[in-house]
Amino acid sequence: MKKCCACDKLLNDTEKIHLVPLEKKASWKAPTLGNILAGENGQACATICNPCWKEKRTVQYAVEYQPDVPGLPGINMVYHRIDNLQSF
Repeated sequence: MKKCCACDKLLNDTEKIHLVPLEKKASWKAPTLGNILAGENGQACATICNPCWKEKRTVQYAVEYQPDVPGLPGINMVYHRIDNLQSF
Protein backbone atom coordinates (compact mmCIF):
# COMPACT_ATOMS: atom_id res chain seq x y z
CA MET A 1 0.00 0.00 0.00
CA LYS A 2 1.42 3.37 -1.05
CA LYS A 3 0.30 6.09 1.33
CA CYS A 4 1.06 9.70 2.13
CA CYS A 5 3.72 10.06 4.85
CA ALA A 6 1.76 12.94 6.42
CA CYS A 7 -1.94 11.98 6.34
CA ASP A 8 -1.86 8.19 5.65
CA LYS A 9 -4.24 8.53 2.67
CA LEU A 10 -3.55 6.45 -0.42
CA LEU A 11 -1.36 8.16 -3.00
CA ASN A 12 -3.45 6.73 -5.86
CA ASP A 13 -6.03 9.45 -5.32
CA THR A 14 -3.77 12.52 -5.50
CA GLU A 15 -3.08 14.76 -8.48
CA LYS A 16 0.65 14.94 -7.70
CA ILE A 17 3.05 13.08 -5.43
CA HIS A 18 5.88 15.05 -3.82
CA LEU A 19 9.21 13.63 -2.64
CA VAL A 20 10.39 15.80 0.24
CA PRO A 21 13.74 15.77 2.07
CA LEU A 22 13.87 15.23 5.81
CA GLU A 23 16.58 16.29 8.23
CA LYS A 24 17.05 12.63 9.18
CA LYS A 25 19.55 9.92 8.22
CA ALA A 26 18.35 6.95 6.19
CA SER A 27 19.72 3.50 6.99
CA TRP A 28 18.42 2.15 3.66
CA LYS A 29 19.48 2.53 0.00
CA ALA A 30 16.48 4.11 -1.69
CA PRO A 31 15.13 6.62 -1.87
CA THR A 32 17.65 8.94 -0.29
CA LEU A 33 18.73 12.44 -1.16
CA GLY A 34 22.04 14.23 -0.96
CA ASN A 35 24.40 16.78 -2.43
CA ILE A 36 27.11 15.26 -4.63
CA LEU A 37 29.10 18.51 -4.64
CA ALA A 38 29.27 18.55 -0.84
CA GLY A 39 29.75 14.77 -0.63
CA GLU A 40 26.61 14.36 1.44
CA ASN A 41 24.16 11.52 0.94
CA GLY A 42 21.82 9.23 2.81
CA GLN A 43 19.20 11.83 3.68
CA ALA A 44 15.79 10.26 4.37
CA CYS A 45 12.78 11.50 2.45
CA ALA A 46 9.02 11.19 2.42
CA THR A 47 6.33 10.91 -0.23
CA ILE A 48 3.35 13.17 0.38
CA CYS A 49 0.11 13.90 -1.44
CA ASN A 50 -0.65 17.21 -3.10
CA PRO A 51 -3.11 18.45 -0.43
CA CYS A 52 -0.54 17.84 2.34
CA TRP A 53 2.11 19.61 0.24
CA LYS A 54 -0.13 22.63 -0.22
CA GLU A 55 -1.15 22.71 3.47
CA LYS A 56 2.46 22.12 4.65
CA ARG A 57 1.35 19.29 6.92
CA THR A 58 3.84 17.73 9.32
CA VAL A 59 5.43 14.57 7.94
CA GLN A 60 5.17 11.55 10.25
CA TYR A 61 7.13 8.94 8.28
CA ALA A 62 10.16 8.51 6.07
CA VAL A 63 9.76 6.08 3.21
CA GLU A 64 11.99 3.22 2.05
CA TYR A 65 11.48 1.47 -1.27
CA GLN A 66 12.19 -2.23 -1.46
CA PRO A 67 12.38 -4.24 -4.68
CA ASP A 68 9.78 -6.75 -5.82
CA VAL A 69 9.28 -9.86 -3.79
CA PRO A 70 7.60 -12.95 -5.23
CA GLY A 71 3.84 -12.59 -5.10
CA LEU A 72 3.96 -8.82 -4.44
CA PRO A 73 4.41 -6.97 -7.75
CA GLY A 74 5.71 -3.40 -7.86
CA ILE A 75 7.71 -1.41 -5.39
CA ASN A 76 7.10 -2.25 -1.77
CA MET A 77 7.19 0.68 0.61
CA VAL A 78 8.34 0.52 4.22
CA TYR A 79 7.48 3.44 6.49
CA HIS A 80 9.79 4.59 9.30
CA ARG A 81 8.56 6.96 12.02
CA ILE A 82 10.76 10.03 11.74
CA ASP A 83 11.06 10.38 15.50
CA ASN A 84 12.89 7.00 15.48
CA LEU A 85 15.54 8.21 13.00
CA GLN A 86 18.82 9.95 13.72
CA SER A 87 19.05 13.64 12.88
CA PHE A 88 21.62 14.96 10.39
